[in-house]
Amino acid sequence: MDETEESRRRSGWGELGHKWITAIAALITALAGAGFFIGRSTAPEDSASASKPEHTVTTTVTVQADQQEENAGTGATQGTSANSEEEKWAGKLEWSGVFTGYNLDLVPPTYTEGRYLNGFYDSLESYGEAADLAVWKSGSTPSKAECAAAVLEEGSDQVGVVKGNQVCGQTFDGNIFRLEILSSGREMRANAVIWK
Repeated sequence: MDETEESRRRSGWGELGHKWITAIAALITALAGAGFFIGRSTAPEDSASASKPEHTVTTTVTVQADQQEENAGTGATQGTSANSEEEKWAGKLEWSGVFTGYNLDLVPPTYTEGRYLNGFYDSLESYGEAADLAVWKSGSTPSKAECAAAVLEEGSDQVGVVKGNQVCGQTFDGNIFRLEILSSGREMRANAVIWK
């Protein structure tokens, strides 16, 4: 072999050939893998899985009051409606400042602009006709009918509260509710029962 031929061999495929082959093989493998995943995401379901009937499983969860206490965060905790056929929702509500509140017509109770019940320091206040409120004056726990009567007699849009108070109310949509005040102050908490 003469010198020119050998220098051509080193500068072309002879010296870099195996590197080019490896690079091309890697590129083909990457493109094939990408095509496989794109094809899998857009592929139609096979007829065997498409013809299987779907089954729905419904689970009812009952949360005990002491478990709710342990899992307390800000906002409405997981509620239940399994205690009575007349209950719409039961659970814990927490207010942590001026700009927090709940629309008790929603399940679970959630803040809505313009219509909400706010708790702050030693009072509960209704905004946008969210509810009529009355403090229960007896030492017993009021029923739905007793709460409805108390609101009819003494309902207002604001009531003062302390720990241990029972507050009755009627929402804008007519749902009767009872709040047991667990704490008042900067962060107010209450156990709530909302009836249908």
